[in-house]
Parts: sequence; structure tokens; C-alpha cells
Amino acid sequence: SSSSSAAAAPSSSSLSDATMALLAAVAAAEEGLAVSPNQAELRLGITSLYALLGAATASRDAFAPIDCKNIQMDTMVHHILPAAEGGAAPEVAFRVCQMADNLRRDAGRDITELGVTSYTNGVYTKAIEFVGFHRRLKISHSLAATAVVKARTALRVVLASAAVDIVSGGGGGGGASACASAESSGAVGGGGEGSSGGGEVAAGDRAGVDGA
Repeated sequence: SSSSSAAAAPSSSSLSDATMALLAAVAAAEEGLAVSPNQAELRLGITSLYALLGAATASRDAFAPIDCKNIQMDTMVHHILPAAEGGAAPEVAFRVCQMADNLRRDAGRDITELGVTSYTNGVYTKAIEFVGFHRRLKISHSLAATAVVKARTALRVVLASAAVDIVSGGGGGGGASACASAESSGAVGGGGEGSSGGGEVAAGDRAGVDGA
């Protein structure tokens, strides 16, 4: 069994070749961004490349100019989650998860309001669209993934704080304090900066609903 395990393990040369290939891809993507900094596909690609290389901060910096928000949190957040949880500061993960929470809460509120308004005004096709949108968010894998990332990141913050407290002779009580501090600052829970994001999701539909 030991020989089979050894055979399955990648060699140092293959890991080196893979790393060099990723670095070459990053270099090519960076050159492309220098010419076209607003090319979203390049930015998403380099975000993933940096995450694969373990460069979480570089991955976050490449993704940030895309300004992912609103419904994009459902369709694009998976690009930044590996970096947010795989090496970036906890605040990065909490910020990403907070934006997803904002979408879930605010879009849910707006969907209900605009769905009723559409039905009342006889715009039944719009009402059906809002029902489908509500169902989509309810079963969204991306939003579920951000909830898991938020819980794991909060746990790591508490455990790290407790470990430091124990080493310093504090008895390990700092973990609860760290969690309470994170919650009071709005990092773990929803709300805070960007809490109006969900309102913008449905803003583009208001004219069609109210003006019909």
C-alpha cells in the first residue's frame, strides 16, 4: 500500500511544472489587463489563477474592480470565495458574505413588493418573473456557500482568539469576546455597508411594473 501511495503522490517536478504554468498564465492575463483593465473575463480568470497559487490578497485585488454586487453575488461570488476563505483576512470573507446576506434580505423584500404590485396592475408576466426569481434565490448554491464560509470563518476567528488568550494566560475566554465583537461590528451578521444592494436588484423593473 505504501508503494501505491508513493506512486499516486505527485512528484516535485510535476508540481513545479504546474506552478510555472500557472505563473505563465497569470503573466499573460496581467498583460491583457494592462491593455484592457475592464475585461471581466480576464479578471475572473486571474482571480482564480491567483487563488490556485495561494495568493489570496492578489486574488482579492484582481476581483475587486469588477464591483460584484446585487444579483451578481448569486452568479459570480464563487470566483472570490476560494481566496476569501483560503488565506485572505477574515474581514474579506465577512464582507463578501455580508453582501450575499444583503442580496438575500433586500431582494426578498423587493420581490414580494414588486410581485404584488405587478399582479395588482395586471402585469402578470412580471409577477411570474418575480416568483421565478424568488425561487432562484431560495435554492441558490452560491448564497448557501457564502453562509457556510461565514460560519467557518467566524469559527476560525473564535478559535484563533481563544488560542492566543490561552497562550497569554487568559484562560481562553477571548474567543467569546472576539465573536461578540465581530457580531457588534456587523461583520458576521447582515446589514451595514452596502445594505441597500437588494433594492437595486429590482430597481430596473419598477418602470415596467408601475408604468404598465
